[in-house]
Amino acid sequence: MTTEQEIARFVCHTTIGDIPAAALDTVRDVVLGVLGTTVAGARAEGCETVVEMARELGGRPEASILVYGDKVPAQQAAFANAVMARALDFEDSMAPGAHAGAAVVSAALAAAELAGGASGADFLTAVAVGIELAVRMNLGEAEYDGFDPTGVCVPFGSTAAAAKILGLSEE
Repeated sequence: MTTEQEIARFVCHTTIGDIPAAALDTVRDVVLGVLGTTVAGARAEGCETVVEMARELGGRPEASILVYGDKVPAQQAAFANAVMARALDFEDSMAPGAHAGAAVVSAALAAAELAGGASGADFLTAVAVGIELAVRMNLGEAEYDGFDPTGVCVPFGSTAAAAKILGLSEE
């Protein structure tokens, strides 16, 4: 089995029962933290510009921009919400500095709206899977060679969370 196949199997087949209770407690804290930092950062410098950009791009109203209430395409909502969550730099992080929660939770929220909803268990499972994947792909400080850890490993976690919510297959 290739690494890619193992990752796809992990994303598609992990259930809430596979996640230890302590890890679920942490995931709940991350979700609450992201919601709090999104509200706090919504009016931070640059956030209103990002929200306006999402509005101006137009498209199908699939998911909500938190705080502002607009419905925009899911990928734009996930982006705007993640920017607001990161704006004040108070969200979760790990050494060497990846901030997984803002992007993973925002992607999962947008995907849940796009899918027409998700149960709490499915949402928490998707966020846990996304954060786990991002954390496992995180490199050591020297290996980033000046690149931002969040931009390197977290997109994989966000994609995994959205795929889990949307029920995508391993293929």
